[in-house]
Amino acid sequence: MIPELEKTYGVEKIIFESRQDTQNAEDRKMIEWFRKEGLISGVLRYIHSRPFGLGGDCLLWLPAVICGAVGVELWGEHRDKGEPCLRWTAPLRSYLSVMSADP
Repeated sequence: MIPELEKTYGVEKIIFESRQDTQNAEDRKMIEWFRKEGLISGVLRYIHSRPFGLGGDCLLWLPAVICGAVGVELWGEHRDKGEPCLRWTAPLRSYLSVMSADP
């Protein structure tokens, strides 16, 4: 998804929610692998931040909530006759791009 964000949407900075040091290191390895493989440019910057505390980004909770709502509507218990039910994110639909990726 990160290469797609840069190439298609022009994203130049990504903020990862800071977790445990080992998980943050895995994020850094992934970004460096994308660079090494030429999947992202050297222009894309990334940082880790916490959603609280000194220097934290208090809006980091927002993408998690939106992704969670979309996920529940697409794959969760709130499906309507087997089809996605996107009523929860209807007000945001003009701002959302839903991408899927193989694991």
